[in-house]
Amino acid sequence: MDEKKDMTALAEELKKYLGGSWEEYKEVVEYCESRQTGLEGIPAIIGLDDLTDPDRPVYQMAPMDEALHEQLAADTLLFTYLYSQREDRDPHYPCVAPAMSAVAERAFLLEEGEKVPTQYRVMIGQKEK
Repeated sequence: MDEKKDMTALAEELKKYLGGSWEEYKEVVEYCESRQTGLEGIPAIIGLDDLTDPDRPVYQMAPMDEALHEQLAADTLLFTYLYSQREDRDPHYPCVAPAMSAVAERAFLLEEGEKVPTQYRVMIGQKEK
């Protein structure tokens, strides 16, 4: 089985399912790569659980974040795939790491009543006005 071909096919299916375009995803990657991380805030998703300890309570997401479960999972796969295709990537740095920044950028907030998430840079821009 050709794993690269399978991942490409899966990425295409996910992209179609979400209704996005490669250009849309690539634009977010390029934006994230152009950031000056020392000068600006970087969005992050924090939700770590110790799945090996069933006696501890698990992390509970905010209700708006819970609505993004499917979006976040699919975006993580798509951005990881895009980073794996970059020729300039560091082969010693897992592609999922920068992908998580892109995921948080693209789907930072789902506003009440909305079906499409708001990007971090848009939300920050709105706050600055």
